[in-house]
Amino acid sequence: MSISSEVQTENDDESRKWIDRIYKKAVLPIQINASSATYKIFREYIKSKYDDYEDAKKEGDRLLKKCSKELPDYLMQFDIPDNISLDVDFYETIIHYKTPVSLASYEGDMDIVLILARMGVNYTKKTAMRDEGKGNDPIRMAEREDGFENAIGLPGPSAEAVRSELEKSRFWEKYPDLRMTLSVGGSTKEEYLDVFRELHDDVPYLEYVDFEINVSCPNTDDGQKLCEKQEGCDTYENLEKLLEEIREIDNDIPIYVKLSPDFSDEKILELAEICKRHKMGIVLTNTKYVDSDVLSTGGGGYSGPKNKERALQLVNLVHEKYKEYDKYSNLEFDKIPLKICGGMETCEDVLRAQNAGGNVPVQMGYAMFKDPYGAIVKTNYGLSKFCEKNGISSLNDFHDLAKEVRGKYAV
Repeated sequence: MSISSEVQTENDDESRKWIDRIYKKAVLPIQINASSATYKIFREYIKSKYDDYEDAKKEGDRLLKKCSKELPDYLMQFDIPDNISLDVDFYETIIHYKTPVSLASYEGDMDIVLILARMGVNYTKKTAMRDEGKGNDPIRMAEREDGFENAIGLPGPSAEAVRSELEKSRFWEKYPDLRMTLSVGGSTKEEYLDVFRELHDDVPYLEYVDFEINVSCPNTDDGQKLCEKQEGCDTYENLEKLLEEIREIDNDIPIYVKLSPDFSDEKILELAEICKRHKMGIVLTNTKYVDSDVLSTGGGGYSGPKNKERALQLVNLVHEKYKEYDKYSNLEFDKIPLKICGGMETCEDVLRAQNAGGNVPVQMGYAMFKDPYGAIVKTNYGLSKFCEKNGISSLNDFHDLAKEVRGKYAV
């Protein structure tokens, strides 16, 4: 290459860097704010037209699909920054996540999922059951000023239908940098095993997915039975047997167990130890049960900011205790996979989760309902700014930062 060519290449590189800086500082904020404002205006308008929030969501989904086809890409499509990735050490298997932001397990419409994926979020599939479910009677969704209540009761297609949908999905073709978590539900140990096998055995997508065993749903009669001790037994034998038999099917695939914020600290630690024995991660936490004067069931699961401090506290509790269980007392940050879910909304929340010991992408639920642009895009780019400012190439280096930096995101 001639000297003049080298100079031209350097100039081109500098020009690209300059354009990139201008885009991030001036253009991108306008794009995000315009998309976010438009979404919020239409959301409030649609909510005002319906008494039942579930009907409003259906109409909102219909309009979102329509907009995704007709609006320009700059209002719908956002790149994931290259410096916010997270590598999870799942019992000596490294799993790469390009973004540390995931959708909580409430959305089942793959068309909506593909739209949200364009913003840059990992996906958690709505909990699959062995048979098709109708869920609870309306009203089963209600928004409050400080959060969201639901008693949906796990309605949806059967695990067989979910598998068929996933096999036909273009998700991995369109978004190879994103991962999907498949949520497994049931009423008995046998049902959980049937669903797991259906979604796991001889499928073409296995290398792209994690699994989540939902044993803590507050919206079904049997939602937490596997996390109860049998009469006359002082151990959680039901959960132990379920996890043991799942690991007999596949001893290596990443699997998380979703626990309830309503469990006592002592119970959380006991259940976490069982999960560790079977090389499984933990999701802390599911929705919190609340009484409701609106929901048909008289109560349901609360999602929203009020769950945040409990979720962070439990992640930190398990993280610290595992140092004792695994004799990791000499390590500042151990390896047990801990995923946080509960009131997460911003890049600051993601950093607090990291500081607490949450070493897996966070799940966001209610924040996605409020404003997916704020929850996904603003969080991704906020984390990118944080990494740039502190001179780290990814969130893997968060725990190498000075204590005074990490201390700004205290639990």
